[in-house]
Amino acid sequence: MSQPTSAHSTQPGPTTRALHLMNSTHQAKTPHSAAPPALGPETLAILERIVERAFAQTMHMIHLANTRTDKRPGDPKVGGHPASCASSMHILSALHLVVRQPADYVCCKPHASPVDHSLHHLMQLFRRSPSDSPGLEAGTWLTPEEQKRAMTGLRQFANSDNPDVFQSYHARTDPDSFHFLPSGSVGIPPVVSVYMALAYRYASDHRWQVPQGAHFWSLIGDSEFREGSLLEVLPDAAERNLSNVTWIVDYNRQNLDGTRIPNERSLRGADCDRIERTAAANGWKVIQLRHGALRQRLFAMEDGDALRELFEGALSDYEYQQLLFSRDPARMRQRGAAEVPRAKRLLERLSDEELLAAFADLGGHDMAQIVRVLNECRLETQRPTLVIAHTVKGWHLE
Repeated sequence: MSQPTSAHSTQPGPTTRALHLMNSTHQAKTPHSAAPPALGPETLAILERIVERAFAQTMHMIHLANTRTDKRPGDPKVGGHPASCASSMHILSALHLVVRQPADYVCCKPHASPVDHSLHHLMQLFRRSPSDSPGLEAGTWLTPEEQKRAMTGLRQFANSDNPDVFQSYHARTDPDSFHFLPSGSVGIPPVVSVYMALAYRYASDHRWQVPQGAHFWSLIGDSEFREGSLLEVLPDAAERNLSNVTWIVDYNRQNLDGTRIPNERSLRGADCDRIERTAAANGWKVIQLRHGALRQRLFAMEDGDALRELFEGALSDYEYQQLLFSRDPARMRQRGAAEVPRAKRLLERLSDEELLAAFADLGGHDMAQIVRVLNECRLETQRPTLVIAHTVKGWHLE
């Protein structure tokens, strides 16, 4: 494949896969008929290294926005949301690095936009759009140096020193806006993804040329799922069998202003259960991505079913969060045995390190599990899918 070059440099542009993602939009793509093979240990190790690097770049990008000294009246607000970004690191890394295909569209919860920018920066996927600064050629790839400079421009206006900047949330003018839906208003982009999928089907049914196999992915905050717009569109997507729509709920159990504590007596369980029942009642396939590989191994042991019971509802979200952040194995054993007495023997057999690891082993931070589930979503042929990915808000920020 010929490689576009920047008008300002002869430096290499994006990687081969990145070019495939950016330039193959109009090439017909046949939907997958079989799941790809599971990722091997070496590939998973490489992906984890990329996650760590993207995590560091994300936090630095937010730090620069938080410590700006040149803010003027009327400038975009400074700041960022590091804890909300941290909880979605593995989800977005799996999507962008492994699962996403060229014709796919993505929309992401607004507060996680720096994660997308960091991953796209690592893949060298920044280019200029027609609406960028006059005098700069649209569609040209940014050089590595220009991309590095753009990463310092979160929540800034473009200027002569740095014409390539990022809005507070995903925007059409961002250098990595290819097939990304703007996400300044929570609850709206996932709705747009549903009707874009319907528009693609309409166009295909009327023999207009559209990319085949396009999937429409949305990452949604768990509190965002209470937006009325999302609840209104749920039955529409299912009634029309839009199986190429996947919504992923980043279930980190916290609002911006603290831990969310729903009335579990009236809701009959945690908020993840309410979300599951709501989507299932409206015809969606629902996947609870609760546990990582370590927990799965523990569940297969003697008394493992009791440990599963502890993690799947015996502890409230609030108490689970308290125990997780306390990092107190004795307290974990005491509360676990009090809630599920049958779990006491297994809790006592585990070392302190194993117990701490088990409490932190959520499915939304297990790369292999996330990739497997997202590939399963792409293979679905009958109905839209909602994935509830259990994560830690502030992952690795302690």
